Amino acid sequence: MLIRKKIKDKVTVAYPMVDKIVLYMDSQLHWLSDYLQQQTNGLSIKTKRISFFFFCLFFTMLSLIVLLNGFSRNRRPVVIPSITAPVYVGKPSNDLRRNANIISKTELEHLQAFQQYLDSLKTTNTGRLLLDSIVNARPHLMDSIPLLERIYQIQSLKK
Repeated sequence: MLIRKKIKDKVTVAYPMVDKIVLYMDSQLHWLSDYLQQQTNGLSIKTKRISFFFFCLFFTMLSLIVLLNGFSRNRRPVVIPSITAPVYVGKPSNDLRRNANIISKTELEHLQAFQQYLDSLKTTNTGRLLLDSIVNARPHLMDSIPLLERIYQIQSLKK
């Protein structure tokens, strides 16, 4: 991916946002490298070599542990459950509009039970606080429940 293009001593930026991110990351890396250099300036060469040796030893051992755990026989294999395709995959949209229910009867009952639960929250102070937090987290939730009920009514009339 070309981020910068140099045209006769003039630099043009192909993706300005990416360029800003790259420049920010570059400045942060320079700051980190300067900080780490200051921290290690007072150490002797012998201390640096010993630290480097233990660093390499630690990560070599860690890599070996991960590698050996991968080959151990007492572990169960990773099983990926089968994925089923939704009903509407591969069908034209006209078939979906005619045959499929958008909202089933059980889903409508769940919606009505949830609506009753929300209404029951209004009776206590702690319930009102919980209801307010739900409404703040999902601002259009209270509008969508009657809308879904209307959709169910319309779809049941078409049958």
